Amino acid sequence: MSSIVKKKKIVFVIPSFRVGGVDRVVCNIINSLDRDYFDITLIVCMGDESYNRLLVLLKSHVKTIILNKNNFRSALPYIIKVLKDIKPNIVFTSHNHVGLAILLCRSLCFKSFKVITRISTLPSNNISYVFREKVYNKFFSFFVKKADVVIAQSVEMKEEIQRYYNVRSERVLAIKNLVDKDYIFEKAVEDCNDVIKSNGKFTFVSVGILSEVKGFDVLIESVKTIIDKGYDNLCFYIIGENLNDSYDCKSDLEKKVLELKLEKYIHFIGFKENPYYYLNQADAFVLSSRKEGFPNVVLEALTLGKPCLVTNCVNFEGIIDNTNGIIVEKDNVRALAQGIIDIQKLDVQQSVELVNFDYTKWLLTI
Repeated sequence: MSSIVKKKKIVFVIPSFRVGGVDRVVCNIINSLDRDYFDITLIVCMGDESYNRLLVLLKSHVKTIILNKNNFRSALPYIIKVLKDIKPNIVFTSHNHVGLAILLCRSLCFKSFKVITRISTLPSNNISYVFREKVYNKFFSFFVKKADVVIAQSVEMKEEIQRYYNVRSERVLAIKNLVDKDYIFEKAVEDCNDVIKSNGKFTFVSVGILSEVKGFDVLIESVKTIIDKGYDNLCFYIIGENLNDSYDCKSDLEKKVLELKLEKYIHFIGFKENPYYYLNQADAFVLSSRKEGFPNVVLEALTLGKPCLVTNCVNFEGIIDNTNGIIVEKDNVRALAQGIIDIQKLDVQQSVELVNFDYTKWLLTI
């Protein structure tokens, strides 16, 4: 590329850059962009560098602005100032409330940049009868129509966005989450001096923030059902931590494990900088979620050739089939228990070859 070609300025705005599927996908999108074509800035609203663990994964040419505010609302005036200074061509958001604020600000203050809003969960997951949340959803539904592009993570989500928010079809683009395959393979064989595979037991790994929507309580009850049937040659490792300061989900889950006398079968091992090392040791991956946008960790487990037991919290059509996994009904203890038994018989021959969307090529046309 000729050096005289002017780069497009793109700004990503995110509340925090700690952990979790949304943050990781944003990281993968940023790292996938060709630096010869884009001048990239990431604005992180909350916390400092020690709080935002994923910053270390960004490529060195990405400019980062850490506002270190207590919440997104207090960060918003500073975001507006940064956008005025940078004068970006594109602003990319991946949280509904951030997208709403940026679209509102553009309507009131700016005319020059385009807004891409990536939706992180199915609109039906956000239905609420609480007055304040109903009002918020009305505002979001009005302003999301003003986005230049709305990114859905699946065809199912695209159809819901069009239906729930009345967004024109041509403005909604279904793009599967990016997977950084080279990084996953590199980290999977990294020496972490921590062995979870032992004694010939069938080992399951689950990864996710400790919260009710992840369905770990259902998983625990399913394991109890299996143990009572005599299937005791297995163990489960749950990677994740609490992110909700008002509710200690981990304590409740650990209490449930103790009450059901499953402490030698289920282990909570906390947040791990490198979950791929543990996924690589596992015999299978399990997703017990009640709700998801699209679980990126399933794509990562498939990349490592791991059979995946998942709930039907989203549509896995074209991703999970009878050669690489099992889909069971969500929030169903018996179905998940049977899936745990059946997945042990599944012989996965190879990893799934996933083709990543070319964000560089696409964004150059925006």
